[in-house]
Amino acid sequence: MRRRAEINAFKNDPACRAFLSTDAGATGLNLQDASVVINCDLPWNPARLEQRIARAWRKHQTRPVTVVNLISENTIEHRMLETLALKQTVAASVLDRPGEVKEIKLRSGRQAFVERLQQLVTPGKQVPKADAGKPGEPGLAQGPAKKLPADRALAFAQLAAEQIDGAMVRCEERYPASGPHSVLVVVVERDANQYRNRLDTLHAELFGPGKTDPLAPVQLQVIDRATDEAIQGLIAAGLIAKTTRAARTLLPVEENTEVAPLSAEEKAQSTAHRDRAARKLKMANVLGGTGFEDEARPALLDAIQALGCMFAIERRLPTPSEPKDVTQPPLSHCWAESLPTVRSFLENPAAEWKPVAEKLAGFVL
Repeated sequence: MRRRAEINAFKNDPACRAFLSTDAGATGLNLQDASVVINCDLPWNPARLEQRIARAWRKHQTRPVTVVNLISENTIEHRMLETLALKQTVAASVLDRPGEVKEIKLRSGRQAFVERLQQLVTPGKQVPKADAGKPGEPGLAQGPAKKLPADRALAFAQLAAEQIDGAMVRCEERYPASGPHSVLVVVVERDANQYRNRLDTLHAELFGPGKTDPLAPVQLQVIDRATDEAIQGLIAAGLIAKTTRAARTLLPVEENTEVAPLSAEEKAQSTAHRDRAARKLKMANVLGGTGFEDEARPALLDAIQALGCMFAIERRLPTPSEPKDVTQPPLSHCWAESLPTVRSFLENPAAEWKPVAEKLAGFVL
């Protein structure tokens, strides 16, 4: 009786301007006096959405009804709009307008699944065993490539110290305030030109063309102790200013050097970023595991950004402003062997979600 009284009040009382209902009111109500329908949340089933609208608008009626769907931007609910549109297109092609719908575009994740399935069931071209290993032919094995160290800057410093026979005073990797590159600064006792050619050759072996990220090149500078002391003196006198955002000492390795522990505030910030990364990673695994590969990508990007902020706090480095910054030096060293996978995922919108999710799991456990 109360429900009927509320419906009558909405129809007959001019002071009653709105009728609030849960999803249970999507069926069995006649509210044709309404001129606006506002959906505060969207159902996954387009038929349920049509039922809601049908409370106020019926076929062949002449009075228009405005439908408003409230959507939070850049959320799963936002992505649901495309899913609903796809389902409505399928329903229209089968029930309302058979033969009129010529094409239904699947989501890219599902389309990729279809393509992979076709590759599995289609016989592929096999390379004759007799041709395998022939040098000079593209696409054939040429023998195992030399594996470069994960931290090439540190490897350079260690090899350089061996090659110049104890003449090295210090080796640092410095990161200029502007630009994505870093600079290896080698300080030797005297006569920098004497060692520059040997160090240039070593630098080319580790950072030459095709061996490093072209977006984050590593340059080399060799100076003697006297020049280094003169530069430090000018900086102390205020005549020149440092323009580096961070620096990392590679050699010598100082013993018994205690790093100042994180403050309580820094620990809380680091923990908050780690927890955020864990939540986003869990969301990505749920979405990707149920076939929503496209929806998993934004969650993974948020997880990568959160981990980058965590690394920056723990190592007292500048906080990255966007996901791509977390793979640039000096934060790139924090990812260790996971760096290629994370960087590939950031650069390639079509990259698979699962490999990077597995790498990120190692940082949040």
